[in-house]
Amino acid sequence: MLRIRKIIAIDPSLTCSGWALFSLSEKAPLAVGVLSPPGPSLALSIRMEKLQRSIDALFHELALKSDDVLVCEGPAPLVKNPQSALKVEGVRGLFETVARARGLTVPGRINPRTIHSELLGMKGKQLPRVQVKEWARATAMQLFGNELLEITGGKVPQDIIDAVLIGSFLHTRLKIAERSGISLEQAILPHSSKRGFQERKRSSGWSEGDLVQTSAKSVQIRK
Repeated sequence: MLRIRKIIAIDPSLTCSGWALFSLSEKAPLAVGVLSPPGPSLALSIRMEKLQRSIDALFHELALKSDDVLVCEGPAPLVKNPQSALKVEGVRGLFETVARARGLTVPGRINPRTIHSELLGMKGKQLPRVQVKEWARATAMQLFGNELLEITGGKVPQDIIDAVLIGSFLHTRLKIAERSGISLEQAILPHSSKRGFQERKRSSGWSEGDLVQTSAKSVQIRK
């Protein structure tokens, strides 16, 4: 049985990382915010050190403990700027390392294409970044507009929008996992099947249908 109290979802970035805190018992976010380390005028190692301290302070303020879960958005399937991607991977690693040091569960990462296809309903060819961001904002505001406006005082940065969508998707996955008895890792990580290697590489993760099917199988096995 899952023993999860809170969920924190991260949209990692070296300039401004968005975060959103959810309770497994409630759908709407409890708190949101951003972490912004010093700019490029400082050495990268110093920026990372300050960001790590900020992450640890945030987790302390939110009272995150061993019955909580952290998930970051994973890297995009197509990397246009390798140097930038490496820096973001370092930020992603900081969040996950600090979380593990505090005893949080880090079951995996959410592929951004999974959010696009399963939460935003985007199918087929990848749309331009600007259009994806507009669609993401519209979806987040439709789901949690009143709550977000109240928490942020009326201004909701895009980094928070992205983190909220990750958290909302994660919340749904974990609720299904709670009902079906599958592990967090099964709920979060890509769905492995008998499909070919190339198709598995393109897989964005479990669909809700996959999880429901797995739930039915697990019930049959327990019987």
